[in-house]
Amino acid sequence: MNAKALSRDSGSRSTEAVPAGRLVCRDVSKTFVRKGRPLLAIDNASLTVEPGEFVALVGPSGCGKSTLLRLIDGLSRVDGGEIEVGGKRVTRPGPDRAFVFQSDSLLPWRSVEANVAVGLELRRVPRREARAEVARLLEMVGLSDFAERYPHELSGGMRQRVNMIRALAVDPAVLLMDEPFSALDAQTRELMQAEVTRLWLASRKTVLFVTHSIEEAVFLADRVLVMSSRPGRIKKEFPISLPRPREVGIQRTPEFSEIARAIWEELRADVLRSFAIETNNEQMLAELNAEIDREAEGSGDRG
Repeated sequence: MNAKALSRDSGSRSTEAVPAGRLVCRDVSKTFVRKGRPLLAIDNASLTVEPGEFVALVGPSGCGKSTLLRLIDGLSRVDGGEIEVGGKRVTRPGPDRAFVFQSDSLLPWRSVEANVAVGLELRRVPRREARAEVARLLEMVGLSDFAERYPHELSGGMRQRVNMIRALAVDPAVLLMDEPFSALDAQTRELMQAEVTRLWLASRKTVLFVTHSIEEAVFLADRVLVMSSRPGRIKKEFPISLPRPREVGIQRTPEFSEIARAIWEELRADVLRSFAIETNNEQMLAELNAEIDREAEGSGDRG
């Protein structure tokens, strides 16, 4: 083994030739303390997102999807394993990552253009340059005429468009999105899915997108990663080979339905197990565990 390979294996990884948008999680674990007791939220979760790739993360409620995003952003510290962006280990928030939260989190006392400019101000970008970039982004999402409006004057979909371009304004290498459309009505949600696809195709940012909707994940992503029930692990990935650009109508095709069905089959037992744990349904949990044992035995017999 040469010295360069040894350096990578030992944890002192070279950043040479590592693209800025490459995201790697290696055996990431996170434990919280609840009522004086440790709660293992994520256990040895590993994933890689290549530069410019759009990856969706789905899993049962409480499996640690949002926690994993916060760890990647540096808002929380890992207890085990490591996270790298562009070959650099994540220890705190940084300019190479931007986070789009579930709520639009716009500052109500700031106008639309002032909200988009927040990150640029924090980076001390010259005012003329910042104004030009804000104007460009507002035009990109069709909100130039609303630059001087305030968040309460906008629809939910418009606020989320502002939320997204505020993240893009700082030109991050990796965009982390945590169920950004969950509060929108069904029609607006479909429109926003098409909008985020358009923005991604224009910017080619690395995106890790958390959602509870399998259909949303299949529509948006190059790959869908499935997390297990708590403690969360990445248990399977589904490449999405549907052609791009994707129109909303693709969701009603047999190919789309088959992919969504396969992901649900992979998720079903974990979703039910998560529900049984949350509701303290011991009988349901025992039945699910017995079903898993029978499937494992059947797999062993076939092998």
